[in-house]
Amino acid sequence: MKTTNRSITKALTALIVTASLSACGSNGVTASSGQALTTSSTSTSTQTAANTNFTPTYGPIMMSTFGTANVNQTATPAISTDTTLALKVVAQPGTSINISSLGSAYTNMFGTYSNYVAQYNCVRFQVSLQVQTSTNVWTTAQTFITPYLSVPGTQGCQNLPSGADIETSVVYPSSTFANYLTAGHGQLRFTVAGYDSDHDCQYGYDYSHCPTYSVYQTHVVNANLSFQTD
Repeated sequence: MKTTNRSITKALTALIVTASLSACGSNGVTASSGQALTTSSTSTSTQTAANTNFTPTYGPIMMSTFGTANVNQTATPAISTDTTLALKVVAQPGTSINISSLGSAYTNMFGTYSNYVAQYNCVRFQVSLQVQTSTNVWTTAQTFITPYLSVPGTQGCQNLPSGADIETSVVYPSSTFANYLTAGHGQLRFTVAGYDSDHDCQYGYDYSHCPTYSVYQTHVVNANLSFQTD
């Protein structure tokens, strides 16, 4: 089990890519460059998007991340597209973290940790769109928080004030990212981090912050991402 200490002093050190890719054709999603994350300062805002018509070109890609954005962000492979980029995010159940597989930086942060699975019924993610510059540096162009998403196979977000009919997925149409689909733009990718979930509130932790609380630093949250491109 976890402790209730939420003091997180370490900055983001690496991007952990745990992607399973389904694709066809020669364009679209390509291998990640593996470069360190460099971000520009952008504001983070909650964004609501309707589940509009969406025909995936690539995906789903399973994205696993632990803690919030200052602990870990997971990056998709690079995306090559000209004028079309739509994103679908689907909540998935939690899994356990394997600290030893992440290297010494995380071992020093967390020490040895059990295989505890922090299951949740309802979760939000922080998603950032990044653009690769001419010097091969990834810069953050846009950051937003998904709506609450119900996890398939659970009771979902029924305990939230917004009711029990929360969707398991959200689609962001191409118009969401239109400002960054200009002529000559670099490759694109998304980073994903946990934002908050209802896990803690199921067990009485931080009750004053319920019905959700920020994702604890060793708790894994998962999402499937799909893309629609040119």
